[in-house]
Amino acid sequence: MKLNDFFKLSVDEQVETASKGEFLGEREAKPYLIFLFNIGNFYAEIFYDEIKNKITRVKPFKTVRILEPYLEKMDIEQLY
Repeated sequence: MKLNDFFKLSVDEQVETASKGEFLGEREAKPYLIFLFNIGNFYAEIFYDEIKNKITRVKPFKTVRILEPYLEKMDIEQLY
């Protein structure tokens, strides 16, 4: 799927599509739990609001800079 096509989907369809991608990690930014997925040629963050108990946002992106908060938590020992 291309990023432009992903933007055209409803939030529910974006969540479903992202969830089928490769799960890469999660982070916390109160009140959100944010889950990161690789969807081929782009990434998507799914924002789960713990207070509202629902997904409130999906943020697709290609910029590698946005991955920085996840890199601190990744275990790269397996790569050696």
